[in-house]
Amino acid sequence: KVAMPSQRLSAAFDIMESVQKAFEENTSVTEQDIIEHHPAYSASILQDVIHELTSAEILHLSTSHDQLLPAAPASKLNHRILIGVILGTEAPDTPGGTFCLQAMNAASRQSDPLPSEPSPEDSGKRQEDPSST
Repeated sequence: KVAMPSQRLSAAFDIMESVQKAFEENTSVTEQDIIEHHPAYSASILQDVIHELTSAEILHLSTSHDQLLPAAPASKLNHRILIGVILGTEAPDTPGGTFCLQAMNAASRQSDPLPSEPSPEDSGKRQEDPSST
């Protein structure tokens, strides 16, 4: 079963939050720790996303301890970077491709560093309410 892009993207945000938090607390976190602490995702989704994040040099895997580390300070990482890595940044020069890039740009406009915790108004909110647009 192929993971939906939204699952992969949410996994990327959760992985980065876990890795950044462990780094800030001076504790180690491994791929296995991520898998155990994020049961909402299958192990294969988490492994695939970790691989994508390390390939994109957003995460670093310490070969001596299998520890996952952020490749840059949290202040340098924003939503746009993760969205681009997971969803891509290219689309064909067609009406659909144009709309796709516009939607991705709108979703990634927030260039603030990734939050360590969701704000209270975001808690429990899983998708946009179509009646609010």
